[in-house]
Amino acid sequence: GDHGTASTSPSGFIASATVGYNYMYTPNILIGIEGDLGLLNVSADDKVVFDGHVYKTRFGPWWATARARLGYTSGNLLGYVTGGAAVMGVDEVSLGNTPGETATNASSRAGWVLGAGVEYALSSSTTAKLEYLHLDFGTMNGLSANREDYSFSNTLNIVRTGINFKF
Repeated sequence: GDHGTASTSPSGFIASATVGYNYMYTPNILIGIEGDLGLLNVSADDKVVFDGHVYKTRFGPWWATARARLGYTSGNLLGYVTGGAAVMGVDEVSLGNTPGETATNASSRAGWVLGAGVEYALSSSTTAKLEYLHLDFGTMNGLSANREDYSFSNTLNIVRTGINFKF
């Protein structure tokens, strides 16, 4: 049966390392590629839907992206947009109120990422950045042990700061 929709707002800790390559296409247009590999511990409080089902979700313990980047520079400031592919570990559980209604999904999920950011050159070899990333991992559908439909949809919004070192 339909047990309603559980919408949660996970929060937590994220850390990552980014590597990339930038090319100045013109004096003001930057194109590049970059990738992230990181750790995260992002979870939400239990969410109870109308009939007593409990939904839990946890993102992590790892995540990664491979992205293209297009930016515009003005003096020491760079504004950019970025997008590409993302993968992440996801743990989800829907606990039913009768035997056989529990549905679980623990897997690596592939999806896409879009974002934007600004960087400021602190020196010729160091920049500071503020970045927003929206990661979308689509919907996972399945059946619980007693043949009830379930669906897990996952998106993650990240706002982060960082320091980049140029080599």
